This record gives sequence, C-alpha cells and structure tokens, in this order.
Amino acid sequence: TPLFDGKSLDGWRNFRESGVREASWRVEDGAIVSQSEAGDLITQARYANFELAFEWKVSEAANSGVFFRVDEATERVHHSGLEYQVLDNVGQAGRPLTEQAGAAYGIVGAPLDVTRPVGSWNEARLIVDGERVTHVLNGVVLLRYEIGSDDWTRRVADGPLRAHSKLGQTRTGHIALQNYHGHRVEYRNLRIRELPERE
Repeated sequence: TPLFDGKSLDGWRNFRESGVREASWRVEDGAIVSQSEAGDLITQARYANFELAFEWKVSEAANSGVFFRVDEATERVHHSGLEYQVLDNVGQAGRPLTEQAGAAYGIVGAPLDVTRPVGSWNEARLIVDGERVTHVLNGVVLLRYEIGSDDWTRRVADGPLRAHSKLGQTRTGHIALQNYHGHRVEYRNLRIRELPERE
C-alpha cells in the first residue's frame, strides 16, 4: 500500500501538529523533500507490525532518519520511536557504526557501508515483526535486533538514547521522516505491507 501518492502530502502531517507546516516539507518531482530545519513529518495512521520499503537520497553531509512506533505523548520522535538512520556516510566520516546509514541509530551499528554516492537513490527496507526488527539497504541485510532483549536493553543503556524511558515501549505508532538538522533530504516510493500481530 503506498504511503505517498507522489503528488501530495495527504496522509502526513508535522509531529504534534494538525497539518503540514508551510515551507517545511513539500512534493518535488515525485518525492517528499525538505531542506530546512523542518521538524519531523509523520503518518496520520499508526502501525504495529509491517514491512516498509522506501527510497532515500541526501545532499552532502546530510543527516536524517525514518522512525517507527512513534508516540506523540513524548516531546520528540526519538524519545519513543526507533530510527533507521539515513546519512551521507562520506560527508559525515568518523561517526560510530551505530550512527551510520542503515543503523538502528544509537543502538545497533551497520557493519557495512553499502550506500550509493550522494545524489543517488538508495533502496531501503524496514521489517518490524513483533519485537523483531530487520534493516535492509540496497539489497543487503545490514542488521537484525529484538526490542526488549537483554542485548538490546544493554545497548540502549550504554548509548546516547539511554535517557528516554519510553524508547521502544509502544506497540503501535506513527512512521516519521526526520529533518531538524537542516539538510536536504528526499524520500520516494514509500510502500507498506502490514503484518499480523504476534501472540
């Protein structure tokens, strides 16, 4: 099911707002585009288990991300939602593996850099099946993790997100596109397939 029709931002709004703020996110050449500190864009609908396919493209040194199970009771999307990192690895050289493209930001690192050059489209897939999460980038399975496992809990406690007690605690939430770093980022071909609830 398409999350984006390629023409409008129907079905989307700014985080904790009723609509899309003017001059924040826009549609350009069949993509959702932002190049300012636009805040985060979220789906109107909430999702629990799903397979999300999307393409992303960034400008030099750009930093963005796709979040899932976002709860608007928190102040920012990263206080509850988990992030599939979107980044120009070359322009942001020196970041730890847990902050590189395809990583579960701040928790599980991406062991390989399989990004395409800046200005090229990257193909991503995010699978959330109960507590099991898989990140795929350009056809390569980069990582798998299990929310709430001993390993995941330890990684969160040792990482930059440890202060957020609601992180990963919601079973159903919004999908969000991040831009408060002020870089140009583009997303297109966002498609979702909902999966059944796990017992």
